[in-house]
Amino acid sequence: MAVMTYTRRQIVDMLPEYLTKRSAGFGPAREALMKEAGVSADVLGTVTTGLIFVEGDKVRREMYQWRSPYAIKRPTVVDGWSKVVAAGLAEATPDGWRPRPQGIALAERAQRALRDHLSGLPLPADAVRRAADALERIAERIPSDARRAALARKLRPKSDEPVADILRLNRSAAELWYFRDDCHIRAWQAAGYQGPVFDVLSHLWSSPPDMQWTKLPGATSLDQLAKAMEQRQERSDVDRAVQALVDRGDIARDGDSVRLTATGQGSRDAIEDETDRSYFAIWELDDAATSRLGEDLRAVIDALPKA
Repeated sequence: MAVMTYTRRQIVDMLPEYLTKRSAGFGPAREALMKEAGVSADVLGTVTTGLIFVEGDKVRREMYQWRSPYAIKRPTVVDGWSKVVAAGLAEATPDGWRPRPQGIALAERAQRALRDHLSGLPLPADAVRRAADALERIAERIPSDARRAALARKLRPKSDEPVADILRLNRSAAELWYFRDDCHIRAWQAAGYQGPVFDVLSHLWSSPPDMQWTKLPGATSLDQLAKAMEQRQERSDVDRAVQALVDRGDIARDGDSVRLTATGQGSRDAIEDETDRSYFAIWELDDAATSRLGEDLRAVIDALPKA
């Protein structure tokens, strides 16, 4: 039987996989909370995900753009907050929304309910403990000026909650995934790209072979690009981004067909390399420890409830 060895990038690829799959069995608890609070899934989802953006007493609209500067349109954000306002859990302001105390309380209850759910799952204890130890040691080295990672720290368990290994893993996985964004966004901004244009470039690029969960499609046509971007950009926005990339020499276009040029491939590869360089600078795991972490994370993810 072949022995699976894991690369550092494969471990990074498993972080969003874990963060996505962790809530697969949370549905009944979520439904119960929604019923008790008398709110819809959109309202609960908006206040819960918006909790990290609260500054003072407000959530500024521009924070969504800063957090993930790839999208030109965000219909679900605007629609979601409109429903939160209609539910009486926030008020609209000229630059965003002001959550009311009951809205903040609901978001905090939802986050704690998810943590309680995770703490009660029958997961492989040794794998959880080892993975939590390893990820926590890495996360402790995240620079203090990593602002997106700092957002994830807002969701740390409260002081009155039991300390569980899965919650240490959960917290560190989120902080490390947000830190990956800090490194990646800094890399492509330094290369002179705007977020929506870089997003199009990335969807024409093929991810490294050791990436699976976050693998990008390597689109070859404008129609494929437009479909991939439809939640973030209008077709006219995609067309403008394509033209900007043609002007840079990053892509070539022939009718509906588009492809990366050698220049574009080199530029996108260099950005990924710079992302890796800055991101993995805080890692102090040798090959054996990296593979052990990969095995443990895979065991934890595979033991999570299925959707």
